[in-house]
Amino acid sequence: MAKPLDEQYRAISDQVEQVAGKAVAVATLEVLGELKHRTPVDTGHARSNWIPAAGAPYRAVEPGSAGAAQAVGEVAIATGRVAKTFISNNVPYIQRLDQGHSQQAPTGFVRQSVFTGLARARAKITAMLKRVGS
Repeated sequence: MAKPLDEQYRAISDQVEQVAGKAVAVATLEVLGELKHRTPVDTGHARSNWIPAAGAPYRAVEPGSAGAAQAVGEVAIATGRVAKTFISNNVPYIQRLDQGHSQQAPTGFVRQSVFTGLARARAKITAMLKRVGS
């Protein structure tokens, strides 16, 4: 016997929500990985302060390593139940680094990281959607 329409619609809605949440998570984590990879390193402070967050941007600057804050944000996002994510870096000199004040990274490395991360995410999300559609 077929399920009533309201159950079918609810199941479809749940599946759409789940896939969308996973897509947001994949995109956020891919961009985060690129940002961390491309950030020039002297002390590692700028690289370790790329903090992902769910719902609202992370506003603090972590002294030393921000590994715990990064891990908390990554776990929250990886659940796939978040509609809005942020990646913040609040060290006072991150903008100067992005403007080319380090020989280790080109000017505009943040923008390049976002584009590359999103391209990687697009490929993963496309593969994920093909699995869902089959």
